[in-house]
Amino acid sequence: MLSLTPTSGKVKSISEETIVDVETHMERYMLVVLAGGPTAMLTANSTLGLFRGLWTMVV
Repeated sequence: MLSLTPTSGKVKSISEETIVDVETHMERYMLVVLAGGPTAMLTANSTLGLFRGLWTMVV
């Protein structure tokens, strides 16, 4: 399950997220993998957070 909850109210593309000033950018994601099954939940506050969370699952 994927969930995106942008803090600014506007969903930005990944390329837009990468040029935001690092001192003001708040990027978070939470990845929960449930024991006993292939179910996982990924929640992020930005498209870049979703990308990084998905990448964490691949690695």
